[in-house]
Amino acid sequence: MYETASFAKDVLASLSRENMVETVNAFSTLHRYSGKEQGEASVDYLMRKCGEYGIACERESYEGFFSIPVSASLTIQSPYCKTYEACGMVFSGEASNLTAEVYYDYLSGQKNRTLSQERERDAAFSGKIVLSHDGRAAFADRLKKAGAAGLVYIWPSTDDMLHHSNIGPIWGTPDTRDFDHLTFLPSVSFRHSDGEEIAEACRAGKVYGALHIKMDSAIARSTMPIATIPGKTSSFVLLSAHYDSWYEGITDNAAADAIILEIGRVLQEKQDQLLRGVKICWWSGHSDGRYAGSAWWCDNHWEQLRRHCVAHVNLDICGCKNTGRIIMRTSCMEGMEYGADRVEHLTGLRPESYIPMVKGADQSFWGVNVPITVMAKNEPLPGNEKACGDFYGAGGGPWWHAIGDTLDKLDVDAMVRDAKLNAEFVADFATCPVLPVQILSFISEMKHKLKELGQGIDAAEFDIAPVYEKLCALEGPAAALEEKIRATADGASDGIIQAVAGELNRIFYTTVDPYSFEPAMSIAFGGNQNTTMGGLRTAVGVTRETTDAMTYLCVKTTFIRQRNRLVGQMNEILWKIEQYLRTCEG
Repeated sequence: MYETASFAKDVLASLSRENMVETVNAFSTLHRYSGKEQGEASVDYLMRKCGEYGIACERESYEGFFSIPVSASLTIQSPYCKTYEACGMVFSGEASNLTAEVYYDYLSGQKNRTLSQERERDAAFSGKIVLSHDGRAAFADRLKKAGAAGLVYIWPSTDDMLHHSNIGPIWGTPDTRDFDHLTFLPSVSFRHSDGEEIAEACRAGKVYGALHIKMDSAIARSTMPIATIPGKTSSFVLLSAHYDSWYEGITDNAAADAIILEIGRVLQEKQDQLLRGVKICWWSGHSDGRYAGSAWWCDNHWEQLRRHCVAHVNLDICGCKNTGRIIMRTSCMEGMEYGADRVEHLTGLRPESYIPMVKGADQSFWGVNVPITVMAKNEPLPGNEKACGDFYGAGGGPWWHAIGDTLDKLDVDAMVRDAKLNAEFVADFATCPVLPVQILSFISEMKHKLKELGQGIDAAEFDIAPVYEKLCALEGPAAALEEKIRATADGASDGIIQAVAGELNRIFYTTVDPYSFEPAMSIAFGGNQNTTMGGLRTAVGVTRETTDAMTYLCVKTTFIRQRNRLVGQMNEILWKIEQYLRTCEG
């Protein structure tokens, strides 16, 4: 039977419901856009509260590239006259009476499209305002290359709200390699019913319309509160949430901001009991800058993070109405049982599975070898899905990224529940003698993912055996390492855990070097479920018969290089384990 540790019990018992409600109420009066007056007012509030609680907090300032929609509409001029309200996509290009044929991308709603169908789509896009069920950054980039005039994205849920979305392909602040991606396609998100109405007209004949989009996209200065609660060692746990929002943004993300402030208050009072320190970061540039704040902070504190950060607990969308259960999204390094035990103890419902960490939500820290990354997800109880609408993947209802994310969407009991769960994670990571990593279990999970991946590729052309063999070769040394580190105490094994578990996370969740960020191209609603071994996944479904020669050559090259990367880095990990074991023996 699972039992909450003594220190964690004290932390949970000290959390104040009233304090969290106070912060959410304060944030409910602020539209917290990055680099704007009300966004900075929320930083003023957090800095003031940290001061009241005796928490050391620095206001860090940075320049970011932010994009905030101002106004947008699509006017149908033929075969009927009607103007539809729209919402400019973050990083959309501007448009003033951009007139063209409106083309319904009917194949966007069809799965398992053939190569000939994809070619048909590309050929039809040129010069058109494309009405589509696909709103990803990668699709907007594809439309731009195909010569499309613009994109009208049909929102997936049938509610009556306009929702903010993002076509920015760059993770964080752009660098010189991103120049080619800084010209953006005029793009808007659209109510589902309006999109279907125009699609029906497109099925009947040619439709023409004019697109109007006004954006506030510019380099601006923003600030972020970074709080530090020291521990007995130099290791620290990173606890974070984004403070920027769309409109009031109560469940996304005021409740989370209130939770981490309250956790900070309690931990500061009990600071003398912390083995590891805790850094609490409120990010800007999450929604309006594609994770600009967290990426900037990683860039500018890279060495400190690489040497000392042992866990990242991120809160994004908390305290939602209609949510009675929690699903764990994690790097899987701590093992399924770790989160499941705590969720079941708190809610009475055990998660049946976990979700590999999503590609989004300020997960900007893979390159610094953080061993443990967790982010709990609110979901409706089985049978309550209808009350949440037909799109609840981002919380308890369809108000995500919409003007409807107001105080009435907050469930205070759910906020307290989420505070307790995340406070327990942080308390445990900050005080446990040995970090709760399950390296052998992680290797087993990667073997499973690799076998799953292998079912979708041409094994004769894309050989995954070298990666599988190297994973098998890691198992024995990993078991010996786990045995050794369990015998350590007082965080003495933090360094080797970062070097091994952190590096395994990095190589399996990224395709880039430690100093760069993954492109934001493939981010989709609910997160990309296949977030591991992305470089190898480029080969899924690719055959010589169904792929043009140049694409095939490029995919094959990418696959081989990514396979070499995985094998090569696992060799480095093996060497580190062997060195550590020899040191222990000597």
